Amino acid sequence: MRTLLFLIIIAFASNISAADGWRANEMEIKVLITCKDDALRLAGLHLHGEMYHSGYALMDVTPEELAQVQRLGLSFEITISDLNGYYRDFGFQKRMRKGIPPMSRSSQIWTACKRISPLFVKKPSSENRSRIEISVI
Repeated sequence: MRTLLFLIIIAFASNISAADGWRANEMEIKVLITCKDDALRLAGLHLHGEMYHSGYALMDVTPEELAQVQRLGLSFEITISDLNGYYRDFGFQKRMRKGIPPMSRSSQIWTACKRISPLFVKKPSSENRSRIEISVI
């Protein structure tokens, strides 16, 4: 059981470190939804995003997908023109405003693992990162 949990956490940590963010030129748009037909047509495009009951949707789209939204004739506005640029140093900027030194990628992974599982109680030393020390509480 511990081995299975350990493997799941390692797989999760690998996905965090391998994440590249958004697709090239991806942007966030706010689409106005005035009727059920607008919602159905937008849903038919199978875009990444969320629809809200208050009459709009926030979608993450590439320029090609934006052209599809335009062809539908839906009203929209671009809220974030470059998601990769906007979120590139988001954590770094937040920490610097608070006067906290930036974390390395390995520190970020260990912090995430500690939040997920109380099994991680000690971060390996910088000399021996391949050895992971865990204990069951």
